[in-house]
Amino acid sequence: MTVQVHHVTCPNCGAPIGIAAGRFAAICIFCNASLRVEPTSAPGVAPTLATAEVSREDIERVKQLLLDGERPRAVEHYATVACVPRSEAEAAVEQVFLTSVLKLYRDQPINLIGFLMYLGLVALGATAAGIAGGAALEEPGLWLVVALGSAFSLWMLYRLARHLRSTWVLSFGADGRGRVLKCAVLRRFPERGTTLAAVLFEVTPGDGSPPFLDQETLTLSAQGAERLVVGNTVRVRFDRGRTLVFPTSPIEVV
Repeated sequence: MTVQVHHVTCPNCGAPIGIAAGRFAAICIFCNASLRVEPTSAPGVAPTLATAEVSREDIERVKQLLLDGERPRAVEHYATVACVPRSEAEAAVEQVFLTSVLKLYRDQPINLIGFLMYLGLVALGATAAGIAGGAALEEPGLWLVVALGSAFSLWMLYRLARHLRSTWVLSFGADGRGRVLKCAVLRRFPERGTTLAAVLFEVTPGDGSPPFLDQETLTLSAQGAERLVVGNTVRVRFDRGRTLVFPTSPIEVV
């Protein structure tokens, strides 16, 4: 069953937000606003959003719990502070997870060390499946190990393919200019000198085709974080589907 998603804007900062039909709560990761969805009676008409009485600190806490891998606690915290049913809290937190944390883990470009790490994990799963397969005729219970090892290898191959695609886009994608419309710091890592940020770009392709919007979650150096501020325009590369946009390295303001 297809779920209708309305694309609306945050009443607090103007950032785009996707709202699935039937939902009554949302979170804006850019301004840390908790939003109340006010549906309309007309079919197909997008709902309106209103700011709910939830502190920015509480929304920041939800995001930090997500980044720490504690999604159930993030849902519980948001349900409590926003006074919404758990099902609504789960939907709102899931939206934040999909648009920030998951996109980072799934589509981040990797270096040689990351590539070798994934190859090692693929080999580990394949080796476990191969060893278990050699003895599975005598020990039928080992077929479970074969299945799990094979599934693990395939999953790692899938993840590697996505990272390689992003790495290709960063290196050889189409050229353009990305104006920073919104930038939200998700977490700072002082010991590494890096910042995790969600960035909304308005991208103007270099070939003269129409501009488009794209949101990315990026790991930035201290210098990169200084340059990716609202209003700045930087050189970017993007894919044909216009679903991946990465600032060139080093980030260059134009």
